[in-house]
Amino acid sequence: MRIPRRSVNSYVGLQLPSLITLPSSVEQSPISEKSISEKSISEKSSLRKIIAEKCVQDGIEVVPIERSKSCTTKILSPGQEEKEVVFFPESDVESAKEDTLIPPSSWWGRLSIKRRVILVLGIQACLLLILGLCLFFTVKRSYTDKKASSSSVNSSVIASVPKPSFPRGAFVLSGTSTTDRERHPGCLTSLNETAAWDCRNRTILINFLPSPSEESNSAMAFLQFILPDWNSSNWPNAFYGPQNPGSSPLTFEVDTSLLSTSDGPAYHFRAVYNRAVLLPRVSQDTTPAFVTPLEPNSTPWLCTFNETVIEGYIYPSLNSSKSGLTYVSDDLGNNGNVPSAGREIPYLPYITKIIEQKTPGSIQPQCTMVSEGDQGHTEPVQGVAPINLIEPNVISKADAVKAVIDMRRQEQDTDCRCQWTYF
Repeated sequence: MRIPRRSVNSYVGLQLPSLITLPSSVEQSPISEKSISEKSISEKSSLRKIIAEKCVQDGIEVVPIERSKSCTTKILSPGQEEKEVVFFPESDVESAKEDTLIPPSSWWGRLSIKRRVILVLGIQACLLLILGLCLFFTVKRSYTDKKASSSSVNSSVIASVPKPSFPRGAFVLSGTSTTDRERHPGCLTSLNETAAWDCRNRTILINFLPSPSEESNSAMAFLQFILPDWNSSNWPNAFYGPQNPGSSPLTFEVDTSLLSTSDGPAYHFRAVYNRAVLLPRVSQDTTPAFVTPLEPNSTPWLCTFNETVIEGYIYPSLNSSKSGLTYVSDDLGNNGNVPSAGREIPYLPYITKIIEQKTPGSIQPQCTMVSEGDQGHTEPVQGVAPINLIEPNVISKADAVKAVIDMRRQEQDTDCRCQWTYF
């Protein structure tokens, strides 16, 4: 739109309320928004008064266009050239306002999508970590409480065992009845080799050592086979039958697994040793007695079962029928020493059970022909003759379920085991 440029003299005498002309002095120094804003309010008022009272001179007419439904603006220019007014539709202004991006007021809205995802995942990880720690400490606490309760029960059970029931010193275990022992030579394949697993009655000397503490629930002891009818004229000859298990001390401890049985608690020991048996060369239906000495210039068989397990149970709540004293030599001559004078030793006043059993899968036993040397020692005179054993067969997984019952039934039949009960 082009604004007409006219002289103000043509409007002399005609009042135009919407027409304002500027004098030359004011026109030469135009008033800008910045200059006006820097002046005080009084200066602005005086300037408006001067403009209103000043006579109208030639100048540029500034015609304010009244606002309509379209967007308008005033134009102030010191130049003499013609000016144009540009009209913007109201719809364009509204759309321009909508297109303007206004930053959100909340901190969550100002975050990018990537940071939002990372923040959510971090919060979830923290929650899972806290939950896992809570579960861990809960389970650990329950396990600790359970362990403490079980240990306290065991401690109370062990404490309930009468301590005076475990005497110290030397005692004798003796049994003469054939019904008090069990013999299972089932691990031997040949009938003429069954004598190698000897389970004849024997008398045992057990010597309990002093305990380091009166409140101790364990004890150390030495176990030794003795000959009640020993005659000094037979020394230093060796004897047929099982030999002594050795001179290593045994540890007796309280076995609380037997509390539910009628026998009550027991003092238990377990050890592994090499079982040795002296047998005559000639096969006999009846083996020589345990106290039978080796004949001069004889060459017996020495059969050894390595890694044999020996276990013992002493029941302090069950009294033995044996009482009184028995005569036993102080030194039995097992190490080549001359036996000393004997002494009387009491029987152990409690029922005792001794078990010997060959360990499955252990070293194959063997027999060696020996001769009696000086001081009663035996010396090998011939090669080693192995003893064939029946070992458990490896079965397939498909036959395991079917054969498990049969294996349990045949377990005693294929096992080398001796058991003595001293009532």
